[in-house]
Amino acid sequence: MKIGRRLTLQFTLIVGLIFISVLLSVYLLSLYNTQYIFYERLKERVFITSNIFFEKDELSKERILSFQEKFSKTLPLEKIDIYDDKRNILFHSGNEPGKINEWNFNSIKLNGEGQFRDHERQYIGIHYKDNEGTFFIIASAVDVTGRAKIQFLLVVCVSAFIVSLLLIYFFGKYFSRRALNPITDVVNQVKQIKFTNLNTQVSGGKNNDEIQVLANTFNEMLQRLQKSFEIERTFVSNASHELRTPLTSIIGELQVALSKERKNEELIATIKTILDQSIQMKELVNSLLLLNQIEEYKPNVSYFNDEIRVDELLLELKQNINAKYAHKPVQYHVGFLPQESGNLIIKGNKVLLYSAIANIIENGIKFSNEKQVSCTLNCYENEIKIEIADQGIGIDQNDLESVFHPFFRADNARGFKGHGIGLSISNRVIQNHKGSITIHSQLNAGTTFIIKFGIPAQD
Repeated sequence: MKIGRRLTLQFTLIVGLIFISVLLSVYLLSLYNTQYIFYERLKERVFITSNIFFEKDELSKERILSFQEKFSKTLPLEKIDIYDDKRNILFHSGNEPGKINEWNFNSIKLNGEGQFRDHERQYIGIHYKDNEGTFFIIASAVDVTGRAKIQFLLVVCVSAFIVSLLLIYFFGKYFSRRALNPITDVVNQVKQIKFTNLNTQVSGGKNNDEIQVLANTFNEMLQRLQKSFEIERTFVSNASHELRTPLTSIIGELQVALSKERKNEELIATIKTILDQSIQMKELVNSLLLLNQIEEYKPNVSYFNDEIRVDELLLELKQNINAKYAHKPVQYHVGFLPQESGNLIIKGNKVLLYSAIANIIENGIKFSNEKQVSCTLNCYENEIKIEIADQGIGIDQNDLESVFHPFFRADNARGFKGHGIGLSISNRVIQNHKGSITIHSQLNAGTTFIIKFGIPAQD
């Protein structure tokens, strides 16, 4: 069921329940009031009867005539019955006495008066005490006019309820459709959006309401999707290019080698070239697989459950990287250290974190033509901070936001060997360790990478 119809039915049901409650209250109050007024009129008839029959000798002539005049104005189908204390009928008007059972007599005698009904006929009686004895005076009649009014009121209430319910339904349907039209417009606009026009902006109307908020949320999502698609297209394009280059080289070398007979020395040189290109392809594919795995792994699972002492990790990095170079380019400095060694420990995957930081250090060595790279560790109250500074070619300010995109290479870095994946991998690994990387750089003066990790609260 669509939202518009569901809202219309719910609105109609709620308003209908309220309306029928009001109408039912009006009907019941009117019925009670009609019966109450008629009982009061019957009570007046009992009072007149008692004065005429039992107080006649104590009343003036004018008073007697007044009561007799009132007594002559009967109610519809009226009956007046007088009984002695032994339930013997002494007087009755009408064709026959009213139908009064023992329970009614006892109730009147116990309470002094009582009222009851038998189908349409209403009764009221009093237990009258006189110097001649005690008597039951009971008046009854049928409220023909009152019942007609109540029946008419019932017809009016039922008709008003049915008509009003129909009006409520149709007006509710109209207003719900009108209220949901902006959502329908947004849905229709979204249906027209494909991957080829993700830059389309969804309009939520002119009102600054929830629909506009929904449209703005869609637009923000579309911007993120467009950015993701652009990154994905760039990734695929660059990956294809990076893989095509060594493949082309390999095919070319093989074609040249097979074009004519070659000496062993030439074949060995060709095989070495093919091997170098194959190793590059393998490194590229491994990097792509690692990049994909990093996206799949989430922190706080078994894969990120190693306890890593950052100072020991950096010392190990320094020793291993310096072992590759005769001039030992990595300098390791320690600044502020915590009193508790536990503050130097972070949870994660040691192999991945080692590779991420090593990649940044080796990039610094590579892009500075193997000049010195300094690595400084500071552990403050709330964070672990690692600064890796080189003396290399630097990064243009316009390229700082792009260096973490896969396969991005700045113009001044194209003369160096590489694929442009390393920094992307390092950034994602550090983010998965709940860390962050910021870069400060100046062209031809060097680059500083600042890596920060939060320190978990100690129990």
